[in-house]
Amino acid sequence: MFPVSVTFIVLVVINLTVGILLYLWLKGDQGRSDSSPPRLKAAREVRCPICGHEYSAVPIDDLTVCPSCNSYNRGE
Repeated sequence: MFPVSVTFIVLVVINLTVGILLYLWLKGDQGRSDSSPPRLKAAREVRCPICGHEYSAVPIDDLTVCPSCNSYNRGE
């Protein structure tokens, strides 16, 4: 009789722990408003002021890199 009651208590504790962790995990996901992936900026045509090469680029922090001369160019 003693091992049955210990087993029952262990199962109850495990079930409660898993239930609480599952609840906290699901509640944490609902609170996020930025769960969708960030959108990329559209590519735009850029003319390099150094070499004059025109290229299509997606600006990152308003910077692009010229594929011809490898210079960093700030967007307009």
